[in-house]
Amino acid sequence: MGKWVQDNPVSDVWPDAASPLTLATTAQYFWVPGTSRSGVIGVELYPDADTKVAFCPRIQRAIVYDDSAGTYTDSASELQDADSATGMTASSLTSSDAIYIVTEVPILGFYVDMSASVNGTASVMTVKYWNGSWTDTSDTDGTASGGATLAQDGLVYWAAKTDETTQTLANIASASQYAYQITFGSTLDSSTVITQMTTLSRRTASQLPTWLIQGAVEKSWNIDKQKIGGFQVVSVSGTPNLEIHWIDY
Repeated sequence: MGKWVQDNPVSDVWPDAASPLTLATTAQYFWVPGTSRSGVIGVELYPDADTKVAFCPRIQRAIVYDDSAGTYTDSASELQDADSATGMTASSLTSSDAIYIVTEVPILGFYVDMSASVNGTASVMTVKYWNGSWTDTSDTDGTASGGATLAQDGLVYWAAKTDETTQTLANIASASQYAYQITFGSTLDSSTVITQMTTLSRRTASQLPTWLIQGAVEKSWNIDKQKIGGFQVVSVSGTPNLEIHWIDY
């Protein structure tokens, strides 16, 4: 019988707070633990049945630009720390303000996990990508409800682009990064908070993962926390459970 041996010395293994995660044929998301568990560089996934998985590229910067104050505030860590007590404050953002999402690879969208403080004011989200100038992605906004964007958890996504470019953008992105601009048609509620966010990998079909884990088979990876911010998972059929364990070295 084969025996799996971890090469690196392990100091701790513990289940994710959401584990076991009950899957569905619609995508679900979970985040790599943040600075409170800085030693995490490994993950074990054990699904009851066939499950598809996508690695979500890490958000390198998540900038809130306040036009009236002329300030740029980075909330990338708070959006990807798997902590519901932290997040990005989007309170009272106006049509002159913006959020910038910066990644090292092109993405097809991002999943937004809202706090209890959702937006209830009618407002349309517009997402643009950089190809030498800001160009509309023609996104589908899954966070919208009743005409209000950021009113619920949801996936914001668009069709793959062939002309995305990297460019140094002052206070936003370096020469090796891709940037996405989010603006709002009307001012958001004064208590709007985005709790967590992760990106949508380009290795998807119809916004769902394509890489398959066969049922009842454990998969273990060492992960680069500078490159991966979270995971997108979906069952092939039914509602199996997914055990998620994190490994400290």
